[in-house]
Amino acid sequence: MDKILSAIQPYISLVKDLVTIASIGIAGYVALRGLQAWRDQLKGTSDYQLAKRLLKATYQLRNALQRVREPFIKPGEFAYAVKEAQLDIKSSDKDFHAASTAAVYQMRWKPVVEASQALDLEALEAETVWGPDVRAAITTIWINVNTLNNALGAFLEDMGSPFLTLDEEYRKHFRSIVYSVTDDPENDPYLKSLTSAIKVIEEIAHRYITK
Repeated sequence: MDKILSAIQPYISLVKDLVTIASIGIAGYVALRGLQAWRDQLKGTSDYQLAKRLLKATYQLRNALQRVREPFIKPGEFAYAVKEAQLDIKSSDKDFHAASTAAVYQMRWKPVVEASQALDLEALEAETVWGPDVRAAITTIWINVNTLNNALGAFLEDMGSPFLTLDEEYRKHFRSIVYSVTDDPENDPYLKSLTSAIKVIEEIAHRYITK
């Protein structure tokens, strides 16, 4: 019996070694799979958070633009804007309406600038992580921002300058951009363009939110 045990002892040791090696290999494989799953989960969480931030920044800019386009200006908004702009004018002055209106829009435009900066930061990170599609979509939004800015500039210049006389068709065109009179994009070309641009951002972001 002792001779038999002595004879098979090397094989027993070899089997133990093989079992140990196999155990280590299995443990290593499980650990690597766990690490990969953790990395995938971490990336999924990161993408999800980035997508949410991108959407939030997009909607903040949309809301800021909508605020600029509100056609009605309350008397209190005129008074506050004049005070903030430190304008030395009285309501009886002939240029009061033009100057106070410009002050109101200057105040309304500040949130657009802030929202644009916030969106640009999120878009830069999204472009770095997800590719150039994001930048292309954001560029379309910037076109809408610039369109409103240019129309607003022409609108205020037309209002404030006695020497500038816009053709009535141009005046109508600029007012259709500056003033939002409906929530239906089909009846508001500017809103339709902005909504379409935002929809592209939503489609990109939802790829990572719904994963």
